[in-house]
Amino acid sequence: MCSRSILLASMLITSVLAIATTVEPQTTTPLPAQPERWDLMLQQILTYQVTQTQQLQSIQHRLTQLESGVTGKLSSMQNELRYLREGLQQLEWGGEAGGRLEGAVETLRQDLNSLRQSLEYRQSDQNQREEKDLLEGLDSRVGQISVRLRRMYSQVQELGRTVKSNMQAVAYNTSILAALMEGQTANHSERVVSCPKPLPALLPPSDNSTPPLPIDCWDTLRQGHNRSGIYQIQPSHYHQPFLAHCDMDTMGGGWTVFQSRVDGSTHFTRSWAEFEVGFGNMAAGEFWLGLGKLHLLTNARVNDLLVVLKDHNEDSAWAYYQQFAIGDADQDYTISLLGNYHGSAGDSLRGHAHKFSAEDRDNDHNEGISCASSGAWWYGDCQDPDIPSSNLNGLYLNGSLPQVFPPQGMLWTTWRGPSYSIPYTAMMVRPSADVYKQLPTHDDTT
Repeated sequence: MCSRSILLASMLITSVLAIATTVEPQTTTPLPAQPERWDLMLQQILTYQVTQTQQLQSIQHRLTQLESGVTGKLSSMQNELRYLREGLQQLEWGGEAGGRLEGAVETLRQDLNSLRQSLEYRQSDQNQREEKDLLEGLDSRVGQISVRLRRMYSQVQELGRTVKSNMQAVAYNTSILAALMEGQTANHSERVVSCPKPLPALLPPSDNSTPPLPIDCWDTLRQGHNRSGIYQIQPSHYHQPFLAHCDMDTMGGGWTVFQSRVDGSTHFTRSWAEFEVGFGNMAAGEFWLGLGKLHLLTNARVNDLLVVLKDHNEDSAWAYYQQFAIGDADQDYTISLLGNYHGSAGDSLRGHAHKFSAEDRDNDHNEGISCASSGAWWYGDCQDPDIPSSNLNGLYLNGSLPQVFPPQGMLWTTWRGPSYSIPYTAMMVRPSADVYKQLPTHDDTT
């Protein structure tokens, strides 16, 4: 508007000067009032220009206030999100924090409505349209943030329920840890077919009276603990240590068990959050260590995977994979590495190098069908004829099933087919043979 006024004034002055230079002087007496009229017109133009500039500055000031107000509210919402993350560690937090977040969103909506009404009242028709578009964009962003907050609030409530449901297991594991400190841990592992592995080398003594926690059960074995049981490990110094069941008997020992089922006393129909943090009773042999912990283990160094299966007749089979790893939470814990297979159970995991799926997180390739309805697992397809070749987290159906029965049990089809629910399973990881070659032997440390 300001530039348009200046252009108009310039055109007017140019026209007046052109007329003045082209018109021949009159012999009559000049009109003395003409210059005063030009000055008056110029003064009016300049006054109009100043008025328009002031109006633009006033609009700019209001826009700045609007931006400042929205920025402040967004900052307040970020603070609320930070409080939400901190509140995840408190069991009774959910309802109060959810109300606080909803209140913050509603307050921001009310402030935006007030700003919109103020601007609609004060601004010109031309600028009102631009400001309304800006407010609609901000309102859309607030709506998106509100949806995300509600989703986070729902996840917090679910996590709270998960933590409460695992309180008994936590108390039990605490008692197991106390027993470990007294050297009273029982041996629950079963020996299966062995394969040659180099003997573990004991770690050299440390100058520190308190040795660092082992990375995994293989380090635990190297520190001289050769009895199967529950130990504390810490795969990453950036994360808290946790308890793990160490199998010190199978195939040379040093295995960190992340899945074990022996009698069906722990149901595995669980939510994504529960599979992420872990659940069950380690001392009873019925547990899932947790996807987050398995990611830390398989990314601390290269690991091998061992799957141990056993039927009602005590016949056992095993599947051994050289090199195994899963991705992080952002990758939905995809099986990112699965090496060569060896063993007697058959390779039923090769077609499952996909994202992990649970009842409430469907990551499989089937539209409208959730493969995880019968148990969380790494799924690709599960619709006939693409029956999953494995699912050791399925329903505990304990043995042979009619062929017409849906394949919803604990499956490893290359061993017992899709109509047999395996009653005993264990999945465990250990640093691979390539890592062993880099470790000092027992003779090197003496």
